[in-house]
Formats: sequence, structure tokens, C-alpha cells
Amino acid sequence: MTDGLRFVIAALAVYRVARMIAAEDGPFDAFSRARHRFGIETQATWWQRGFACIACISFWLGLFVAALYGFGLVQPWMEWVMFGLALSCVSVVLMRKVG
Repeated sequence: MTDGLRFVIAALAVYRVARMIAAEDGPFDAFSRARHRFGIETQATWWQRGFACIACISFWLGLFVAALYGFGLVQPWMEWVMFGLALSCVSVVLMRKVG
């Protein structure tokens, strides 16, 4: 896999996870329950506002994924997970844009 393709897959995977955390219910309402438990709906503190923001979450997730790649800690199974998340991301974006 080329570095460019790895970058695109990682970027799409980061966006997908950030969107799930900030804006989606998730399987068994896991994400919505977590947001409720941590009071994300109130957005009274800077970290609550950060967890309601896809751009903020993707920033921190992006740094984490970049560090994993930088330190050579990404295993092949992790790339498969990121590939699946990237495919999911593209599907969600198409669903919202196309109908």
C-alpha cells in the first residue's frame, strides 16, 4: 500500500470515528449514552464543547494515528480496521450527499 493511500484511509477513518463520537447514536446507543453520561449536551466546559465538535475530536484522533505511524506501532490488523472505517465514512458521506 502506498503512503498516499494510507493517508487517505487514515484520514477517512479518523473522520468516521470523530463523527460517531460527536454526532451519532452508535450501536446500542453507546455513543449517545456516553455523551449523556459526560454531560456533553450542556457544553459547559471546554472539554464538553470539544467532544461535541467533529473537528476537535478529529484533531486529537489525527495526532494519535500520526503518532502510531510515526513510532511504527501500526499493525496490519489496525490498517484493516482503518480500511473498514474509511469505507464506512465514504458510504455515510455518499448517503448524506446523494440521498
